[in-house]
Amino acid sequence: MVLEQSGQIKGLALIFWEFPIGRSIVEVMTTPELAGNLCEIDLVQQPVAKAESHKLSAAHICVMADSGMGKVLEQAWFTKVRTYLDML
Repeated sequence: MVLEQSGQIKGLALIFWEFPIGRSIVEVMTTPELAGNLCEIDLVQQPVAKAESHKLSAAHICVMADSGMGKVLEQAWFTKVRTYLDML
């Protein structure tokens, strides 16, 4: 799914289907100026609705800790399940 404004791509959402386990993995990317914008929330909700239409019961989204996407996901009714730590 692509978010386009004034002829420019401002964001996209990729969906990876995992039908055998009833899950989808969603990746959302937007330009910085859309952070927390209603368009960004809609871009999250679209793939979730698509997953639900395919009878998938879970949608997982991994976000960077400092991205601000966590607040957007809370507005889209997601809950934090786990935290991953980088081992560098």
